[in-house]
Amino acid sequence: MQRAPVLAVFILIWVACGGHEDHHRGAGSASTPIAVVTDAAIGSAELSVKLGSDGLPISCGEWRAALDKLQTCRALPENARASLQAMYADESKNWSQLPADAKTKLGPICQSGADSILKGAKATCGW
Repeated sequence: MQRAPVLAVFILIWVACGGHEDHHRGAGSASTPIAVVTDAAIGSAELSVKLGSDGLPISCGEWRAALDKLQTCRALPENARASLQAMYADESKNWSQLPADAKTKLGPICQSGADSILKGAKATCGW
């Protein structure tokens, strides 16, 4: 499964929110934010994913809800919010056409997306 969208979400929020540079920068030194996204559950046969009535993992709806909530955060620039919305729309446009086993594998990816949005915007948006 593709991992780049979740990483992109994290990095986009990181950059838009200032990257918490004060915690990583010494006096006069430059800092480059680095994000590592790992998920040992991807590809696991034992993974239990709760599905909604549409056959998609509930976590995909949670990712969508996190993006909707993000639209209320005026501390995050409009272009960053729009980019995250566009990325989700692009990633999710064909989910309903996937076979059932492929839909199940979306669970951890969607959960990571939702978690990235909520954690990344927590300090900036006050959630």
